[in-house]
Amino acid sequence: MKKNIENILVTIVIILIFVLININNRWYYKKKIDEERRKYNTELIRNDSLIKVSETQYSKLIADTLTISQLNRKVKQLQIELKAKPKVITETKYIPKEIEKEVEVVKVVGDTVKIEDYYPNKESYFVKYENEISIKDKKGSSKFFFNPLKVTSVVSQRKDGLFQIDFKTPEWLEISSVNIQSTPLEKEKVKNFGILIGAGIGRNFDENKNNIRIESGIRFKRMYLDLGFNTSNTADLTLKFEL
Repeated sequence: MKKNIENILVTIVIILIFVLININNRWYYKKKIDEERRKYNTELIRNDSLIKVSETQYSKLIADTLTISQLNRKVKQLQIELKAKPKVITETKYIPKEIEKEVEVVKVVGDTVKIEDYYPNKESYFVKYENEISIKDKKGSSKFFFNPLKVTSVVSQRKDGLFQIDFKTPEWLEISSVNIQSTPLEKEKVKNFGILIGAGIGRNFDENKNNIRIESGIRFKRMYLDLGFNTSNTADLTLKFEL
């Protein structure tokens, strides 16, 4: 009987060693692949430039490879006072398109010329311009009225894992440059593997004595494989699943 228990324990230990070696190899090669992928993605981000998708849409990769110290230095250069840790810095340059058009309204009242115009058009203007010019005094006064400027942006994650931002702008507004820097935007990865170690104490009331139990195991996602030994010369192997 004792020989059978020893054989079972040896078999269990061999199985555990094999499983642990396999897990370690998987972890090592995955780490190497992740490192190569990070290098490749960093190079893509470095060589990326603003892309004009259409007359109203622009896209750019997000440089999410900065450390918190690098991001802090950037914030300091921009002279922005923060009360929390920075996560994303966005620098975008917009340029309204140059247009040439007829003045919407020209009125002459006595020796005064009244001008009214709109940019880019009267129906959906961003800027309304009014001017009154005195021909006699050769002086004028200008007024500018502005409507809100709406620019929409969407951050998405591509199939290659890189993050991209897309802007939607009015037709009369161009984006000349975009620079978005951040710390890594990847979500914290859940560890699929874990090592379990524990100990406990139990009591055999028939024999009126205590048993000390030592157990160890491995976790893969929601599966748990436990191997236990106790001082009553018994061992067990259990497989559990988290529902």
